[in-house]
Amino acid sequence: MADETSIKVSAETRDRLAALAVEQGTTIRRLVEDLAVSQPTRDEAAQRVAQAREEVAGALGAAPSAEAEQAARALLERLGGHGPQVAA
Repeated sequence: MADETSIKVSAETRDRLAALAVEQGTTIRRLVEDLAVSQPTRDEAAQRVAQAREEVAGALGAAPSAEAEQAARALLERLGGHGPQVAA
C-alpha cells in the first residue's frame, strides 16, 4: 500500500508488541492501529470535557464547581481512569 510507513522502536518493544499480538490473535500493525484510534488527542479530550460539562450543567441546572470537578477527577484516578490530562 502506498500509505504505509515504518515506526522505529527498540528491539525490546518490538518483541513485546509481537508477544501481545500473538496473545490477542492479531498483528503488531493492528495493535498499533487500535491504540492510535482508541486514544483521544488532547484536542479531542478537551472537546469531550467541554461536552461533559455542558451535559452536567444541563442536568443539574448549573455547572459543577472547580472543587467538585477536582473531586471527580481524583475519584476517577483512584478507580483507574488514566485518560489524557486536560486542564479544567
